[in-house]
Amino acid sequence: GSHYAINILAAEQHELAERFASKHPDRFADVAYREGAGGAPILEGAAAVFECFNRSQYEERDHVIFVGEVEHCERREGAKPLIFHGGNYFRELPI
Repeated sequence: GSHYAINILAAEQHELAERFASKHPDRFADVAYREGAGGAPILEGAAAVFECFNRSQYEERDHVIFVGEVEHCERREGAKPLIFHGGNYFRELPI
């Protein structure tokens, strides 16, 4: 597609992160979202969103690297991000 969105999930969206990480056949079923630039899904309740134009892409071995141009960004006031590191979820930055 020409556009994509990077949704930064909020601390309280742990279950949504698990759903999108699973092999659920329809990850968007019953998930509240709206269409952003170019039809990219913007998840309701996200801590922040970056809507990007797919400026270029590069193949690197078995991956494709996308370079996006941010066309719009927004954040939810007071929201804390959900952090995944070392196989664990954190609701606050670990020390």
